[in-house]
Amino acid sequence: MVGDSAVTFDEGAGPSVRTGVAKVQYAARANIGFAIWGRACVGSTSMDLWLRDFIEANVGAGAQLEDVANQLADSLNHALAAAGAVSWNRERRGIHISGYVDGLPHLYHVHTGGDPGAQHELRVFRDFPFGVPGNLTDFELHLKTVGGYHLRNGFHALFGPLFDAALTFTSQLPQFGIRWPGGSLDNRGSLYRLLSQLIADILVAEGQVARVSAPFSTLAFNEMGLMIDQLLIPGSGLFPCGSSAEL
Repeated sequence: MVGDSAVTFDEGAGPSVRTGVAKVQYAARANIGFAIWGRACVGSTSMDLWLRDFIEANVGAGAQLEDVANQLADSLNHALAAAGAVSWNRERRGIHISGYVDGLPHLYHVHTGGDPGAQHELRVFRDFPFGVPGNLTDFELHLKTVGGYHLRNGFHALFGPLFDAALTFTSQLPQFGIRWPGGSLDNRGSLYRLLSQLIADILVAEGQVARVSAPFSTLAFNEMGLMIDQLLIPGSGLFPCGSSAEL
């Protein structure tokens, strides 16, 4: 799981950006990863601090992925209602949540609705493996023979073509004796970071608002636990919670 750390404000004087928000977090006791996008605040609390507190209070050893996803949706819906949220279209947001179920990696998405379309309360969508064709056996075979799956958010329309082009490029590297990224988690993480940084650099070069910005968080884990921990500390990118703050 890789994420940038920008939060963007646009309250009349033009967009501005602050960085350092911990968009990717990890529940070590349950071996579950989280990545947030969308609205940056829950009332007066930044979303990364809210998520940190949720994990500490609710995600203990042995917690099951689907139970955590459902509790996360319920808790955040309740918190937003208590904070006076009046329109889901104004509260659009989501959390990717990943972990292992019976030895298979699962990747769910708790969010307020697709794009475009009217938004709704946060709901749990079990995108992988239940949102792809076939059964669990087919899913496991795909992982072993074809490769993985991934979810995107943020500037995904811009990231998608770049990602596809990168795969075309990396497929040519073996002829030069280079296996990168291959099957290495470290290399896969570096690929995602490099592509994310390129998006950030393109925005700056074009004079656009740097809605994607370093520093980046990188998290990788397998069924046994944490493999790569290059995470930001929640709250290290403090910012004022305003009506226009977007991750």
